[in-house]
Amino acid sequence: MSGLYSAFIAYLIVLFLVALYANYRTKSMSNFAIGGRSISSPVAALSAGASDMSGWLLLGHPVRSTLVA
Repeated sequence: MSGLYSAFIAYLIVLFLVALYANYRTKSMSNFAIGGRSISSPVAALSAGASDMSGWLLLGHPVRSTLVA
């Protein structure tokens, strides 16, 4: 069981180091959100539409299908 704890602690240490490195590299909110790149309006619109449809299908469709039956 101590091997499991050791692996978990090692995982948490690596996770913390990755978070510190990412925090060091992030300079602004736009850098955090899109990785310092630029994104065009059509691509942003497609992404927002796909996210919206995904949310409705994930949350709304199962409820709707149980109400119809």
